[in-house]
Amino acid sequence: MSHEQRENIEKRTPNIEVPRRGDSEGEQTDSFSHRSCPATISEYRSLYSFGTITNDGASPVAGLISSGNTLYGTTEFGGSNGDGTVFGISIGSANDFLLYSFGSVPDDGTNPVAALVLSGSTLYGTASQGGNNNVGTIFSIGVNGNGYTTLQSFGSYDSDFGASPQADFKLLGDLLYGTASEGGAFGDGMVFRVSINGNGFSDIYDFTNVPDGANPKGGVCSP
Repeated sequence: MSHEQRENIEKRTPNIEVPRRGDSEGEQTDSFSHRSCPATISEYRSLYSFGTITNDGASPVAGLISSGNTLYGTTEFGGSNGDGTVFGISIGSANDFLLYSFGSVPDDGTNPVAALVLSGSTLYGTASQGGNNNVGTIFSIGVNGNGYTTLQSFGSYDSDFGASPQADFKLLGDLLYGTASEGGAFGDGMVFRVSINGNGFSDIYDFTNVPDGANPKGGVCSP
């Protein structure tokens, strides 16, 4: 970037005072000059703060999906059992409603860290831990919170059923495609697919560490 281009950018971007806590000596300072986009700041607003109601969840680390005027997501912790939740938020009223608390039934999974996908009126997702082997599950639940079902329990850290899923699903037709960060034939993670009814779980690819990598924590995509 040239000196002239840099000056033009600085002229168009105003200084905004943002509070800062603590300097190098541990004392509180008043503020510092920070350049940012004023439109971004003026349009930002909080829809919901977790902890507003009892057992509504904590630590949402995954993205949200939308359907109509409702956003759906997961929290890694919190809920009735401290094992995470599935929740919805009404965009218009910004009201949070709890769909499910993990740990409510045996082997239902715990600690979801991936986003949900929606097919019809059913949400699908993964829990990174819990299940029959305590290494994660694939689950489905209605958008109204009814019908929670464990579709698949992952196997173990050295099995073809993989372990510890942490990435978002890709939904193609009635098939879910995803990754497990552990397990597979070489223990370095895998790509899998499974039907939305939980049948036909298939190991598509096993990572070998070198040269193709290991422990995938991102999802798959398609053209």
